[in-house]
Amino acid sequence: MNSTDQHTATRPAPPRPRRSATAIAALLLAAGLATGATACSGTDAPPAAPPAVAPSGVESVSPQLAAARAEASATLKSVQGRGNAVKDVELSGVPEDTAHGHPAATVKITNHTDRSASYAVQVDFEDSSGKTVETTVTALRNLGPGQTATLLTFGEKPAAAPTTPKIAKAQRD
Repeated sequence: MNSTDQHTATRPAPPRPRRSATAIAALLLAAGLATGATACSGTDAPPAAPPAVAPSGVESVSPQLAAARAEASATLKSVQGRGNAVKDVELSGVPEDTAHGHPAATVKITNHTDRSASYAVQVDFEDSSGKTVETTVTALRNLGPGQTATLLTFGEKPAAAPTTPKIAKAQRD
């Protein structure tokens, strides 16, 4: 975090407007976060750069996100058990107030193989009783050997109560 990201004011911040999951996804894609790496390590290759020009609106982003999710979902449907990449994936929750009320998680993927690999990950958001209240799928293509990438994934519906993200399936191809 850099010094411009830190909040040092003692008064509470004004409430932020609520955004839909599609709008949040559009912001993430425009920032280069939804379909690529936000941080890479383990090689001399630079991290993926955000697009030079941000898409003009949700309409231009939604088809890209929908296609990536559909491809990852299709991959995961044929997976037996939890998949071959569960050990390559770590999750951490994102506070729902930060995610405008939606369940959200950071998905950290490390390619432990000796070749580039693509990943499909299903994240289930569970309530305090362990019941899955929402599921989302994310994908990452061509992660180099030894590299690590961090993605964000969001649920589409606002959460009625706090949730915990769990790795349901993770497949490496």
